[in-house]
Amino acid sequence: MLSVCFTEADQGDSLLVSSVKFSIMLGVLRGLYCNPTILPYLTISPQASNLVEIMDVFSGSKFEKFSHQRFMKNKKKYKIFDYITILPQYLIPHHPLSRLVNKLTRLRWSLWKNFLIRIFIRYYRIDLKDALCPEIESYPDFNSFFTRSLRTEARPIVNEPNSVISPVDAIVSAAGMIFNQTLFQAKGRQYCLETLLGGENHRTTRFMGGSFITLYLSPRDYHRIHMPVTGRLREMVHIPGRLFAVNNSAANVVPELFARNERVIAIFDTVVGPMALILVGALFVGSIETIWAGEITPPTREGQKAWTYPDIGTGSIILGKGTEMGRFNMGSTVIILFGTGAVAWEKSVTTGKFFRMGEKLGTQSGILHHGA
Repeated sequence: MLSVCFTEADQGDSLLVSSVKFSIMLGVLRGLYCNPTILPYLTISPQASNLVEIMDVFSGSKFEKFSHQRFMKNKKKYKIFDYITILPQYLIPHHPLSRLVNKLTRLRWSLWKNFLIRIFIRYYRIDLKDALCPEIESYPDFNSFFTRSLRTEARPIVNEPNSVISPVDAIVSAAGMIFNQTLFQAKGRQYCLETLLGGENHRTTRFMGGSFITLYLSPRDYHRIHMPVTGRLREMVHIPGRLFAVNNSAANVVPELFARNERVIAIFDTVVGPMALILVGALFVGSIETIWAGEITPPTREGQKAWTYPDIGTGSIILGKGTEMGRFNMGSTVIILFGTGAVAWEKSVTTGKFFRMGEKLGTQSGILHHGA
């Protein structure tokens, strides 16, 4: 049993000693926060309230209760811990651990899955009033609970014809324009569009000079992914890679994080041109699925694999705005790409802002008279 506690005596420690103590505890807790199976082994004493508060900010479970300014202040203050806590992730076996979590969260032993669900609800303060099935006994395993459906009225779709909606419940990690094939990751860090899209020039050119938004799903969020606008599926690509965590700590310190993690890319034609939905895997999130192809990963592959889809006939897929297109089996990140001049993001789209699925992210502009 791991006990986490700050005592009165600790307050007299030197800054260095306190930093080391804090980084060790933060590394254990925050580095593994998205694996609920370890939570029964963590005992947090009442004196650790400050640590828990900081933990919740970084994990997203209390993010909405903090102003963006306070979050940024904490992030700068503890940036050294970002390096310390992320460093072990370069050494651990990402995919074997993710496969283990995959199996544990699918065990259909009622005592086990009910125990995990109750611990998860308590730790992340999950409110089941929006769930289609609010009784935990109705879920066959933990993963079914994690990817639970919501009541239709719980996530109304904004009623504006040219709106671009949030495909998920998530925090905005970054948003803006794509300059010289470069996307913003975090302060002082960028990553390459061509690498993100698998190094294929025919994909890259469609989004050069366009717009992007990165949306981070914390463990407590709704984990089904919906269409931001209506689109016709043209291509799906699975790109194998690492499975670093994708929280703010990782984004701050891991170079080209989203372009090195495993991901599934779905490219659609829309009335404003091409749109890409990029589903980025993360530590303990080795399972990504779409409604048209089922589970894409696991298993992972040695190289890329691409699927193309016809305009009409057998295999043609058109999904309306707000329609479910996929899900993460555990939490992660979605990146949306549009071409040049296709969308204008709302002024409210700022780093740290939380959006629910169906809320307005932007407006379609420069609408073409062909596409979806």
